Amino acid sequence: MNVLLTTSAAPLMSPFSTDEKRPSLGLGFLIAVLRDVGHKVFFIDNYLRPSDFLETGYLLHNEIDLVGIYANTICYRDTRRMLLKMQAMRKKGEWKGKIMVGGPHTAVALETIPDFVDYIVQGEGERAIIDILEGNTGHVVRAERIRDLDSLPMPAWEYFAPLPYDDSVQWFRDRPVFTMNTSRGCPFNCAFCSVDSIWGKQYTYFSPERMVSDIEYLIKTYGARGIYFREDNFTLNRKRVINFCELLLRKGIKIKWVCETRVDTLDYDLISLMYRAGCRAYYLGVESGNQRLLDFMRKGITIEQTERVFKWCHQIGMKTAASFIVGIPTETEEERAQTIYFAKKIKPTTAWFNVFVGIPRSELYEYVLENNLYEYIDDRGLVYLEGHDQLVEQFYGGNPCRKILRERVEIQRKPSISSSKVERGKPPKVSVIMSVYNAEKHVKEAIDSILNQTFSDFEFIIVNDGSTDRTSEILKSYTDLRLIIVNQANKGVTRSLNKAIEMARGQYIARMDADDISLPQRLQMQVEFLEEHPAVSLVGTSVLQIDEDGKIMAEWSLLTESAQIKKALLTENQFCHGSVMFRRERIEKVGGYREEFERAQDYDLWLRIAEHYEVANLATPLYKWRFTANGISVSRKIAQDQYATLARQCAERRRRGEKEPLISQGIGVTRERTRVWGEKRQILAWYHYTWGRALLKQERMQEARLQLGQAIKNPPFYLGAWVFYLATYLPSSWLRKMRPIWHKMRRR
Repeated sequence: MNVLLTTSAAPLMSPFSTDEKRPSLGLGFLIAVLRDVGHKVFFIDNYLRPSDFLETGYLLHNEIDLVGIYANTICYRDTRRMLLKMQAMRKKGEWKGKIMVGGPHTAVALETIPDFVDYIVQGEGERAIIDILEGNTGHVVRAERIRDLDSLPMPAWEYFAPLPYDDSVQWFRDRPVFTMNTSRGCPFNCAFCSVDSIWGKQYTYFSPERMVSDIEYLIKTYGARGIYFREDNFTLNRKRVINFCELLLRKGIKIKWVCETRVDTLDYDLISLMYRAGCRAYYLGVESGNQRLLDFMRKGITIEQTERVFKWCHQIGMKTAASFIVGIPTETEEERAQTIYFAKKIKPTTAWFNVFVGIPRSELYEYVLENNLYEYIDDRGLVYLEGHDQLVEQFYGGNPCRKILRERVEIQRKPSISSSKVERGKPPKVSVIMSVYNAEKHVKEAIDSILNQTFSDFEFIIVNDGSTDRTSEILKSYTDLRLIIVNQANKGVTRSLNKAIEMARGQYIARMDADDISLPQRLQMQVEFLEEHPAVSLVGTSVLQIDEDGKIMAEWSLLTESAQIKKALLTENQFCHGSVMFRRERIEKVGGYREEFERAQDYDLWLRIAEHYEVANLATPLYKWRFTANGISVSRKIAQDQYATLARQCAERRRRGEKEPLISQGIGVTRERTRVWGEKRQILAWYHYTWGRALLKQERMQEARLQLGQAIKNPPFYLGAWVFYLATYLPSSWLRKMRPIWHKMRRR
């Protein structure tokens, strides 16, 4: 079978850090197991680098039979998004594969997994996934624990090695550092943790011989110079650790490594041996500097044990990373101060203070619910205590992505740029701007596509331009702090956009339209491009044309090089308006959108930018442009064409050093001609003509012929429609040869 294993993208808003990007070793073991029994395995790591594989035909192209998603609670929003999308594809008959979900979230929140998911795996997955593919399981699968972990193959490192994971640690400079996981399970009873509900309390582990063998392979194959053991209790089995260290020393394997463990499993002799064998740092859960709180959390350690271990580490030269929890239920201000003092006293190399958030199925989670100590429970089931945001201010520098999602900022007046900067904190890198008028049908999808971007340093300014439908109600339903809603009487899209630009604080401004969709990597790729090309002031993207229901009808590849775009702009617009990102200060220099160009304000602006700066388009389609019979591109097509003609005339005169025509007079003539020409029949003809071209590009001849046939029935003569209508009767090979000829004729 063809199996795709994938992770979920990290959320933009999370109470826990999602910055560390290392290989998913659990999926690495699954890939290896499946590969060894003859299945073809594909892998996409959305946590590392979000992709749009569900939008590009990936499942059909690779004939995927089963998609398995690794789900953790923090990333479950993206897991749910993928699940719903795949189910929609199955309902439409676009894909017929099976869906499987595994990972920690299935153990702690089984009830949140939709019923349509075919298989839900809890705990270890290596045996479960084989049983699933052989048809020997039910809906929820929990296989017996694997007692001999040495029986597992190595993770499929060949899948991970080419990807840009973090291959460093902060405790030594050697690179690359490979992540390893050599044990499973936890016999301890920490009240804030839910690990036992995932793995169970039984502790299993790789033998020292297997550990050293894997390290030798990584050194020989990939040039490994460091190992980071990412597991809860590396030193729980003292004999195993001693044998591992002695084997490294006996074989003369000189490699630095780091592990995670507990202070009550360490002593001076063991620390000294581990240091001689290459260990250079411990990641230790200190949690608190107050014994009452340690006992309340059932941590099972004492203040004195922690002090001794850190003293020994300082003597031996072992670096330390200490993790603390603040905001624990029942914690007092005095006890929190004791923790901060204790962190200074033991002097770790690195210290992390983590604001407590209740994790489903943990003991403290239940305690908080039973005693009604929470302020908020989010859609993932995470529980936030009262005063959470105040602790975020103190320990996370006020990072808004770590706070509770509250009511959005709603601006009812026109603020000055200076006052908005003071009121809204540190300026973001990007300001996304959008004008909305009666867009209830698609505006939520448009907004969500921005909020779910892989790039998170942005504000989203939405000008509600006097909507009379449910748009205002939809906008009010959002609580994301990055949203800035501006309500005003209807003033038109150009004035709305200029108002948003005036309010924008970002270095870059990105446009968005209320009925379109931005793909997840759009902002990230555009920011990276502008950072790498400082001469470029405007960058758009190629687009996917979609219909009313979001179905992709065509891909429109736009010119990418500045010189080509500048030349072609004098003939026709080369940018999809909603897809662009531009440098704010340069837009201000050329004067922003001009209100005189009511129906071609974007085209006029691009022409003026291109006269002074470099421009570009990304070849990758990162934007979905919705083309419908009721859209502005159709209903106001005639007016747009006339305004565009005037914009070109102005540009041509500017480039010749001449004065622009009298714009107000020109617009008046255009409006009169629009009233004469703007008949419904011609507008509908253009709509059918455009759809026909899109279908013809995909070589869907019969569908294209129907659309183009409708186009030629309306006006008495429509040359373009007739040309393409006749082309639908030609073989595909002839059609491909005619395309460059047609493009050359149009440019003339």
